[in-house]
Amino acid sequence: MLAPYKDESWEIWATSPSNYQLLPRVDRWFELHKDFQLWGGKHGHPDQSFYVEWLEHHSKERFRLYMLDQEDIAHAHVFPWKELVSEFSPYFFTSTFSWMFGYALQQGATEIGIYGADMSTDEEYRKQRPHFQHFIWLALQRGVKVTAPYESDIMQPPPLYGVSFTTPRGRKFVEREYELKRRIAEMEAEETKLNKMRLQLLGSLDDNDYMQTTWTSDPIGES
Repeated sequence: MLAPYKDESWEIWATSPSNYQLLPRVDRWFELHKDFQLWGGKHGHPDQSFYVEWLEHHSKERFRLYMLDQEDIAHAHVFPWKELVSEFSPYFFTSTFSWMFGYALQQGATEIGIYGADMSTDEEYRKQRPHFQHFIWLALQRGVKVTAPYESDIMQPPPLYGVSFTTPRGRKFVEREYELKRRIAEMEAEETKLNKMRLQLLGSLDDNDYMQTTWTSDPIGES
């Protein structure tokens, strides 16, 4: 929500059903998935029928919609992915963010602001993040200004392989990792030991229950 929605000199480009019905202003919307029909309201996504209806309705008046084809929404603009692959190669388009960034460069953007796209929340984003950052570097090489909120870490480059471990901070992180793994291993070993003892006690309890229900009654005829 830090994006410059009130500044009309900016075009607001958006994606993701997570932003469905959320953003104050959108000029272009990118829905480049073909499997969103299968989401069905899972993982925080809206039910696909409502999402498609929302896209279809608002893309007529509120924003320009880009999709891979026009099968779901007839008036959607077909995203020119082949042209982008021809210009930038096929090696870096691993997320919608990368497609959007490459398209912005092709369209002649002079400044690109990145909001809500830290790409640091899960394994999928961490894999996609370096390819997105490639386009940030490419933009800077072309003289395009790239900005992000101060709170964002998308502009932070990844650790330099090998080199980062020679710095005090790099060594600190490595040693911290070793320490945490050691403590986890110790706890897992203790957990295994305790679970074994628990199973033994459950066996003893079961045996005691059998003995209690079988042998505690007075024998017949015995005073």
